[in-house]
Amino acid sequence: MSPEEILDLAAAATAERMTRKYDAIWDFDRCVEGAINEHLPADRQERRALLVRLEEMCRIKDQELGETSCSKTGKWNRYSCVAGCLSIKIAYLTPGFAEAKRFNDIYGS
Repeated sequence: MSPEEILDLAAAATAERMTRKYDAIWDFDRCVEGAINEHLPADRQERRALLVRLEEMCRIKDQELGETSCSKTGKWNRYSCVAGCLSIKIAYLTPGFAEAKRFNDIYGS
């Protein structure tokens, strides 16, 4: 499946949930993950590379459609939701991030 098709699946899954009010991006995690997880490679580095590509595609789609992010409008749109969810997944796939976050949660910054 191409990255474009994967992105369309995630955007469609997110659009279905847009009818409800959510306060945070992680409220959309399950629907984005459900739409894309079976299409992601098993290798951690390949998975991260694909997620970075998908996030970049989301940001481009946002600009093409003239949609703005939540920080500007106060509400989520489908591509900013997907991009936000992907950025969190990318962070956790970055070597050392999970350990550093865990340390910060325990001991503070």
